[in-house]
Amino acid sequence: MTNDNAQAKENPMTVLEEVDEAIERERFAGAHARAAADQSEERVSGLTRVLRVLGGAALLVSAVIFMFQNWNGVDHLLRYYYFLGFTVLLGAVGLFSGLKLNDDKGARTFLALAACMVSVNCMQLGGLMYSVLPRLGSTPVYPRHFHWVAPSLGSAAFTAILALGVLSIVVFTAFSALVRKKAGVTAAVFMGSNAALLLPVRDPDVTGLLIFVLTLGLAMIDDRQFQREAVMRTREGVFVRLSCFLPVLLIIVRALDLYPVSRLFISANFGALALLLYAMLPGYFKSENCSHLLMRSAAFPTIVSYLMLSAELCSKLDVPELYVIPARTLPLAVILLAMGLRARPVGGLYRVLSVAAASFGLVLQLEFHPDSFSAFLCIVTSVVMIITSQVSGRKEGFVAGITGFIYGCLFYVRFAIFNYGLSPWLILAMFGAALVLGSSYLEREFKRISAILKKF
Repeated sequence: MTNDNAQAKENPMTVLEEVDEAIERERFAGAHARAAADQSEERVSGLTRVLRVLGGAALLVSAVIFMFQNWNGVDHLLRYYYFLGFTVLLGAVGLFSGLKLNDDKGARTFLALAACMVSVNCMQLGGLMYSVLPRLGSTPVYPRHFHWVAPSLGSAAFTAILALGVLSIVVFTAFSALVRKKAGVTAAVFMGSNAALLLPVRDPDVTGLLIFVLTLGLAMIDDRQFQREAVMRTREGVFVRLSCFLPVLLIIVRALDLYPVSRLFISANFGALALLLYAMLPGYFKSENCSHLLMRSAAFPTIVSYLMLSAELCSKLDVPELYVIPARTLPLAVILLAMGLRARPVGGLYRVLSVAAASFGLVLQLEFHPDSFSAFLCIVTSVVMIITSQVSGRKEGFVAGITGFIYGCLFYVRFAIFNYGLSPWLILAMFGAALVLGSSYLEREFKRISAILKKF
């Protein structure tokens, strides 16, 4: 004992080192245990997330099977009430999970699915109402699983009123759990959007107009009411905002699957897609690269939408062949230019496309209609391209404008040689004088005009 004490006194540093090593081993063991616990919790969290997704997918598949299964001998109203009860049951299970089991994630999953089922309910109600109300267009032959017939107008109206009341409660309950204070506004917008499914409209042109107007209205509400609210930028808030567009998607699917489509319908759909990509969806991303990518991708549906719309209008209005090409290209160039001016970060793409659309239209016009009107149109359009490029400080259209101006003047001189009337040279002289006078006015009022353009 005496020897040990003497040895400890002789080597105090050895004892301290052993204590430090023991403490370090305990710290390492504790950190390792915490890391193992965190890793285990992460695996469990991932597993529960996967199970919720699989469970939600199974419920959605069951709803689809419900719609497609053989219902021989069952009244259509009774079949609808079964599905309404299924939707209410999902909401009730969500409430039970949240209030009794204290499972917030499970409750939100069930309530979100119940909210999605509301749109399917309204689509079925729309079928019942369509069967007893006056309709536009011919009635197609429906597949048996999409055939909904109400016995009478009174029974259909009673079912719709009862169902909308019940579904409104389900939606308000679901959104109360998802977005709290904004539940009332979002529920009203969501149910208003679903009300479009009840309209007895199946004509493709009217349906396309409905799709575009509904998309425009929802996008404006999203920008003014939801975009700046913190709760609406959470994962649940984004789900609620996007769910308001679910009825639009169902209207499109219903029209494509059951009814003939028209050029106006296609134009409206691509126009709605361009609106979402350009004006609304970029605000959902924090990354500027993602936002800019979406805004650039809106160019294609914009072009398709206008080409379809212009083709339909030229056909319906019986536009003379001489004016068809300008009507289908020059307004498109203006639209693309306006989109480029409104979106500065991606404006270069839209300005290039605008110049390309105008130049391509002018080339086609001079190729198929080589006359003085086409030459004068080329001159005027080229001058507009030059002015726009100079005012905006961008040079994309300057070279094309100068080239088009020279080319148009050469064409105009060619036709003036063979025309001894006063019209060719007089019109060109008046246009040249207008340009000179316009330059003087622009020089004097440049600041005011520039301020107006900056506001735009």
